[in-house]
Amino acid sequence: MLKNRRHTCLQGLMLICLMTLALPLSAQDDEMDAVMEKPLTIVDGSHLTASVKMGYSNLMVNSEKLKNSPGGFGVGAEIDYTHFVSTHVGLRLGCDVTVLMSKYHMATYTAQSKEEIQVYTNPSLGESQTVEAEYKTTTVDIESDYMYSAIGIPVGLAFQGESWYAGAGVKFNIPLKLRETSKYGETQTECVSIGNNEVSIPGERIPGQRFEAISYNSSARGNTFKPFFVTSLIEGGYRLGSPRGDALEIGVYAEFAFNECHPGSEKPLAAQSNGKIESRPTLLSNAVQSLRLFNVGVKFQYDFSFRHPRRK
Repeated sequence: MLKNRRHTCLQGLMLICLMTLALPLSAQDDEMDAVMEKPLTIVDGSHLTASVKMGYSNLMVNSEKLKNSPGGFGVGAEIDYTHFVSTHVGLRLGCDVTVLMSKYHMATYTAQSKEEIQVYTNPSLGESQTVEAEYKTTTVDIESDYMYSAIGIPVGLAFQGESWYAGAGVKFNIPLKLRETSKYGETQTECVSIGNNEVSIPGERIPGQRFEAISYNSSARGNTFKPFFVTSLIEGGYRLGSPRGDALEIGVYAEFAFNECHPGSEKPLAAQSNGKIESRPTLLSNAVQSLRLFNVGVKFQYDFSFRHPRRK
């Protein structure tokens, strides 16, 4: 009888121990089931985006002498890398190439220049002296087409949802080249002073012609942009494809920048002895001008997603 009671007590103690050990395991299983029931949420990741853009562009000059036309056409290509720090917000860094075109019309353009000449003080004795003569070159009805190109490094924030995307930031630009093609109606050079004496000696009227396209970049000869400037940019649009994977994106963009154009050592328009006009930039006279670059249009891009889903 006593042995049976001892045996029953041992069985009870073993049962209590097994139940005590089973409780933590059951809690762990319940916790694992709860985690598995949570939806997959992407909290970070990487994207690589390749895009092309096109639209309206204009180089707006802060000068009363120039009348801005309706503008021109702008195109560009861009590659961006985006790292998402949360579900919808990421940091973006990229590289792009932009080409902007614009047109200007100037009714009248006047440029002044100085040159040292020999003046005979006593022709019979052959006596002469060197004096400074000032010339004024007047050109009418000038039309100029400009093509501007630059490399840019866009930096900013990227926002993305399942069916939309947006971005905002700045772009650091390095101008490459400004190409010009111009034509004019008529040019006349007049000598307005010799030494300290004011004169009015009209030169030959040169009929209008069309300039050959000229190119210049950061040099002392031609007019140049500041070597480095910043553009403000904003974009947004729709995602067509997988909400969390690769997708085609179509949207709009806008870029706006301030810059300066500095005159070079060459005259904007100068008459040559052979009766032709040298091809020279007509955007400026002899002063630094402020410029506003504006570009807005449509953007097509493909978004390659390297994001890895995980449960929060």
